Amino acid sequence: GGRRRRRAVLLAARALAAHADGRDVEALTRARKAHDLAPGLVAAGALAARVLAAAGRRRAATKVIEAAWDAAPHPLLVEAHAALAPKENAMQRLKRVERLAARRPEHPESRLALAEAALAAEVWGAARAQLTALAEAHPSRRVFRLLARLEESENDDTAAARSWLWRAASAPGDAAWVCGKCGAVASEWAPRCAACAAFDGLAWKTPPAVDVLDAPGTVAALPSAPAEEGAEKAAAGADAPAETPPVVVDGAGARG
Repeated sequence: GGRRRRRAVLLAARALAAHADGRDVEALTRARKAHDLAPGLVAAGALAARVLAAAGRRRAATKVIEAAWDAAPHPLLVEAHAALAPKENAMQRLKRVERLAARRPEHPESRLALAEAALAAEVWGAARAQLTALAEAHPSRRVFRLLARLEESENDDTAAARSWLWRAASAPGDAAWVCGKCGAVASEWAPRCAACAAFDGLAWKTPPAVDVLDAPGTVAALPSAPAEEGAEKAAAGADAPAETPPVVVDGAGARG
């Protein structure tokens, strides 16, 4: 329920803070608790996997990534997954991505991960199959840029590549962390929206058409009290409706 989710977000935020301070044992404990409470909380799962991998616990890290992927496929999980085997070649990488993507084969993030891995491995047919499906069902700037890269790489066709880049310019935006309260777009997950301070307001989805601000945003400080109950009450008070117009916020929080 809502209480379980709120506790997971607080734990994830504290895990990120601990990781930033080099306290990885604490970071892992909090991130795993958050992941167990809310498997779809990508920041927690990705952080837990990274810390586990750094400690040489690849199997445990893989299980966390797979459970998180089942709940909510996301590029942060793709990055954590790649970090499990930094020395693998492009074909080995593709094989591992295929196994991960097969858990949610129709999801756009699965198709994107497969397309990028196939491009890197120069398996053009697989890349084209995924990108064609995405262009029809989930068009975005990223999809059209990848199609341009495919035309350049496979066929050395600069005209076709240029055509895809023209389409990218007017395509829907790529998925991002969008605040459900005020519509602000953050470059990274944070427990609060930097624009309106809504707690757990950020969701991974296609953003509205907005202008990018040059000034980086800052995140409202989380409650520092160790008592979960007090922290939850303090967080609940930050959910007032926002009057801030939609903006894009850069560097909104520690990357999950």
